Amino acid sequence: MSFESIVGKFEFVKDYKENPILRASFNELAGKTFGLDFEAWYRAGFWGEDYIPYSAVENGRVVANVAVNHMRFCKDGKERFYLQLGTVMTDKEYRNRGLSRRLMEWIFEEYEGKVDGIYLFANDSVLDFYPRFGFRQVKEYQYYKKFHLTGAGEESLAGNENSWKADLQGKVRKVPLEMPEEWIAFAEKIKNYHTQGSFTNNNLGLLMFYASGFFKDSVYYIEKLDVYAIAELESEVLVLYEIYAKAEITPEKVAACFGGNGGFRELALGFTPRDTKGYECREYREEDTTVFVKGAELEGFSWERKMFPMLSHA
Repeated sequence: MSFESIVGKFEFVKDYKENPILRASFNELAGKTFGLDFEAWYRAGFWGEDYIPYSAVENGRVVANVAVNHMRFCKDGKERFYLQLGTVMTDKEYRNRGLSRRLMEWIFEEYEGKVDGIYLFANDSVLDFYPRFGFRQVKEYQYYKKFHLTGAGEESLAGNENSWKADLQGKVRKVPLEMPEEWIAFAEKIKNYHTQGSFTNNNLGLLMFYASGFFKDSVYYIEKLDVYAIAELESEVLVLYEIYAKAEITPEKVAACFGGNGGFRELALGFTPRDTKGYECREYREEDTTVFVKGAELEGFSWERKMFPMLSHA
């Protein structure tokens, strides 16, 4: 834990996850603001050194926070180190006192010259806040393609009928992730697997935040390919959020394991594929996920037509 400064009646502190009182207060504020609780994630050992809350504290209670996430990306084969800001929250009684501004300025000062860029996903209600700090809004793009249909003129997922496609259909099994011991076992297995795509992030702690929570019923293993996939079927669209494999593999081959021949009509990716041939591209827009970036490295993000992997949102 680091007590950095005292301004008026507020203490400004960071990295206090081992302090049970402040951690409980942080969770209380996260629960009130976002309906989130980090305690189980912490107790399972997944709150590591890459997630750092910067908070304003009054009388031992966290009243405002901006969290830093260390994000190590591979972008078109090159290593990049970004900061993602998240869990930006202020207790209702303490809003409009400049606490978030002070926390943001503290973070910028600490990381000046140490990262390749900073980004965040903003709630729609605060879109005018982040430009004050030099952030620029950018667009994300999602890649998708039609799945195999039998109608005239419509293509199969791979462009033609391949023997491997029929062989792979229905080869997935759900990974049980109900209990903390199952989370830990899955995390140990996944360490030797890597994400797929041209803009990827390997952050085990963040993956396990999703796998132990929002997506615990959406994690699958494909033994024939030795691949883990996080996927959901939504209104005849297979959303393939992420692929974890030991060697490079195409999203098409993974998707084929989830059905085919009318099982779903479209494959949509939650990451930017290495090979975009055969895909269509559309602007991706979701409520409360407007992307803001800071730094020259990320300002060309829109024209690059990439997407921050959906499972990298903090």
